[in-house]
Order: sequence, then structure tokens, then C-alpha cells
Amino acid sequence: MKNEAKIREDIYELDKIFVDSWVGKINIWFSVRNAVFRKMRLMQNDLSDVSNPCVKRSILDRVRFVYIAFRYSILWNRKRYKIAIFSSGVVNEPQGDFYFNKMYDMYCSATPDDIILIENSIGGKFRRPRTKQTVYHKESIDMISKILLPFVPILPKKKKLILKQIQTIIDRCEIDDHLFWNNIINSVLSLYKKHSIAKTLYCWILKKSQVKQVFLEDASYGKDPYIFSACRKLAIQTGEFQHGKIWKTSLAYNWHPAFYSSRKNRNLFPDTFITFGEHYKDKLELPSKLYSFGCPYLNQVVKTMRFQQKQPSKKTEKSIVFVSQWTLSSIFDEIIASFCDIVKQNQCNYSVILRPHPGETANLKERFPKTVKIENVLIEPYCPIYSLIARTDIVVGCYSTVLYEALAFGLKPYVLLHPISAAHIDSNLFYKFTDAVDLFDLINTDFKSEQQLTEASIESVWGRDSLTKWQSYVASI
Repeated sequence: MKNEAKIREDIYELDKIFVDSWVGKINIWFSVRNAVFRKMRLMQNDLSDVSNPCVKRSILDRVRFVYIAFRYSILWNRKRYKIAIFSSGVVNEPQGDFYFNKMYDMYCSATPDDIILIENSIGGKFRRPRTKQTVYHKESIDMISKILLPFVPILPKKKKLILKQIQTIIDRCEIDDHLFWNNIINSVLSLYKKHSIAKTLYCWILKKSQVKQVFLEDASYGKDPYIFSACRKLAIQTGEFQHGKIWKTSLAYNWHPAFYSSRKNRNLFPDTFITFGEHYKDKLELPSKLYSFGCPYLNQVVKTMRFQQKQPSKKTEKSIVFVSQWTLSSIFDEIIASFCDIVKQNQCNYSVILRPHPGETANLKERFPKTVKIENVLIEPYCPIYSLIARTDIVVGCYSTVLYEALAFGLKPYVLLHPISAAHIDSNLFYKFTDAVDLFDLINTDFKSEQQLTEASIESVWGRDSLTKWQSYVASI
């Protein structure tokens, strides 16, 4: 079994080999690298399959999807904006009858006349209605591109070059999975055809809006490269926000410098990368200028929750939240079941909660066959995560960003020792355990003698004065 550091070495070697893997307007290695890395990790660390079951949608749902996609399409925007932010819809949380984008809505509110927010749907669903900000969607661009794909031929010579590049990658990787590589081939061929269509549409949209900078979530993953391609054509600055924890083995944000040594490859990456705190700046290897702005929504929630915590509490039991990862479903299922048995045997007054990863919610019974049968375990897939953390006493996980978010609430989470957590988690910030017995013993041990979290360490992870820094940044554009 290879550890994460060895996988990083293998990927870095491939970065150096495939510096010049361009075919037309797309870089093949840039387009497939993240998928290759994820597959290596799954195979070499014996992780759960992260694929979700195909959810069948009714005709009414399909019609509604198309209607909303075009009703709120970015195509119809007529206003001019300094900044366009392309966001994932998965970061939306319910606030009463509305949805709130916890990553970007506060930035939008701080500079409402300067930012346009463009989201994508999650699982074919749009998170609406929204709070005050006008939110557009990009699915209409994807639909138009898909309709036009059959009319965009790939010259035999170009197709041969694409297949040759992918075959070279296959020969260099220790991944013996025909279906995986077949999906990669189809994805790259589709991207090659889609690139020119989508780039043309985004050039028109961005030029019409007179945008000066575009932030694209997951840009360093190789996502939607035609958006940055349109930006380069129009001389628009590019950027990306940190949206989860980052470590040196987070390979989406760590590339061998040889790969981006050429200007052509460097243009694939954001000009600006905005981290939560200074803690992350030495954990990225990108050709981007780095800023640290914090996380305004988290900082606001923590401030509010800390005030509420000063009020008298009537809680008589300790609540424990297990934060699962969709690559570790079976492991957490075993740990939770064993932990509940130990709690019952020792007659402890604990409230156990499972917070599944969004990728696990569609098939909870299959992923957590033991946990779903335990009567006293509360499964909370949709509760806003900050509200969940604020009312809990103990957070348990492996390598989720939630572990770092818990730090902001003054909690020191318990981390499962695993090859991935060893590579992705700062050991000095967390308690570590090996199994359910070890976890129970640690929870019931007096840690007063152990070094506790400091305000400085929390601030280094999550920053402060986010909106002031953001407003100053926007004014400088």
C-alpha cells in the first residue's frame, strides 16, 4: 500500500513527463490529473467507491430543471460587474425559507454592485429560493454546448493525438481499470469538442459584463478550463478561493513547478489564490499570487455562537458528532457501531450523531448498514454544519474540512489515524485515535495537561477581518 507522500511523488513525476501534453486548445494531463490522482488514492488506500447511484428524475423534474436553468441563465445578465464568481451550489445552506451561499454571499453583500455570482446545480437540483443576492446559473451554457456537440467534428489527426496522449498516461500509471480509462477517453473527447463552443459563449458573456476578474471554484482541479481560456483571450484576471482544507498532499493545489514553467501552462492556473488563513500559504505549490482573507460567514457564526454559549446551558449529556468521508463509509460504520456498544456497556450519557458526507446521503443504508439500525444514533445529513458544530461537545473525523471548522468554535477534534489523515491533517491541532476503544478512552481521559488551542493558532487557520480585506481588494481592481 502506498502512502499519500508516495502518490504525490508519482503524480509529480507525471507532471514533469507531461509538461507538453497539448492537443489543440486543451492540455490532456491538466484535464485528467485529478481523476488519476483520486483513482490512485482509492486503489492504494483501499477506500470506498465514491460513485453515487444514478437517481432517476421524473419528466416534471426534468422540465423544471430546464426551466430554471434558462430562467436564471447567466446569458440574460445585462449589468456590468467588476468580478464574476463561479461557485458550486453544494456550499448553500438553508436559512429559514431561503438558501444562503456560505462561501460567497457575504462577499457579495459587502460589495453588491461589483460582484455577479454564477452557481451550478447539485444532482440536477437548484438551491432556490435565494437570499437577497441575484444568482445566475451556468447550466444553460452546458446544455447549449451539449446540443451543438454532434455538429463539432474532431479531425482524425487530432483524435489520434488525443488517444496517443492518453495511452501514454495509461502506460505510465499503475491503474488497471478499463472502464475508468474508457470514461477518461470519452470525457476528454467531449471536452475537446465542448471547449470551442463554451469558450465562445463565455467570451461573449464576460465581454458584455465588462468583468475584470473571474474567480472559478475548483479551477486548479482542471474544472471548466474554457472559462479561464476565455479570460486569457479577453485579458481578464483570474482567481480561485480556497473552499476546503489544504495540505501538501492536496494535489489539486500542488503541482511540480516544471509543469507550469511555461507561460502556456501557467495560464491554466489562477493569477490569484485566496486562502482562509496564513496557515495554508506554505501548503500550496501554484504559480498564483496568494492572499489570506479568512472566511467571513464562519467568523460571523462563531462570534454569534460564542455569545450564545455564555448563556446558562441545561445540557446533561455530551453530544458527539462523527463526520464521515465518502471514501471511508465502511470504516466509520464500524467505528460508530463499536463505539455505541461501548457507551451502552459503560452506561454513559452520550448523544451520538452521524454527519455523512454529501456524497453519502443518497445511499445511507448501503454505506452505513450497521449505523442506520442503531436506534439512538441521529443521522443529520442536511442540518447546517455550523449549527451542528455549535451545539456539539466532541467532533470526530478523519480528514474532513469540518475538523478545521470545529477549531474555530474552540473544539479540538478527534482524528482517526489513517494514511490519508497522516498526510492531510496537522497532528498538533487534533487528538488522534486508532479505533472505537481508543476513542472512548481518550474522550474519558483528562487532557488538561496537554497543550490547548490558542487564539493565534485558530486565527492562523481561519483569519480575521475578511470583509475589510475583501473590500480593499475589490477597490484595487
